[in-house]
Amino acid sequence: LSNASNFKFTIYNREGAIVYQTTNFREATASGWDGAARGKEQPTGLYYWKVEGKDAQGGTLLLNGQNTGSILLVR
Repeated sequence: LSNASNFKFTIYNREGAIVYQTTNFREATASGWDGAARGKEQPTGLYYWKVEGKDAQGGTLLLNGQNTGSILLVR
């Protein structure tokens, strides 16, 4: 996946506001989201993610077979 093009990974809160977004594949896979938005720790709860882009063969990028999903932030 290091040859991904037009990569974008976004995490949203329940209200649909973006709490994390990157177009840097290495950042997303190496460090990812730290549970904060604009320097403020986000509350425990359910967040939603979306991955966009194309793989080296031109196919849609997927994470665990999906392009959207949810994650539970626990502190």
